Amino acid sequence: MEVMVDESLNDAQSLENLIKAKACTSLNVRISKCGGLIAAYDRCRRGLEEGMIIQIGCQVGESSLLSAAQLALISAVGKQVRFSEGCFGKHLLKEDPVQPLLQFGYGGRPPVRPTGYGFGISVDQTQLSPWIKQSVVVSN
Repeated sequence: MEVMVDESLNDAQSLENLIKAKACTSLNVRISKCGGLIAAYDRCRRGLEEGMIIQIGCQVGESSLLSAAQLALISAVGKQVRFSEGCFGKHLLKEDPVQPLLQFGYGGRPPVRPTGYGFGISVDQTQLSPWIKQSVVVSN
């Protein structure tokens, strides 16, 4: 029987505890739950070392910004990713401040990973402005 952990997986120690207890055969790795992109990559690699099935998940209500990071993680881990959850994007959000819009399509089809610098996306600052209390510009 396959057992996929989800909410039990966050930091490196939680993964080691799950491995030691032989509590699962699969991991649902979420960037936002694991402490960022590099930490999520490390959880994937460690799970693969143990022969686990890897799913790279998402959070309900995430914007295309986190989805772009998810697509980069899927690309970095490679073909060993067995499953991925799609971002609901504007299916749930009133607006998404990121272009291109990265949400699952008809039939759960995943978005195509954008190309370009960084994650290949741009953020519309005007859509964020209602929620910004203070802004600091750091430049040369």
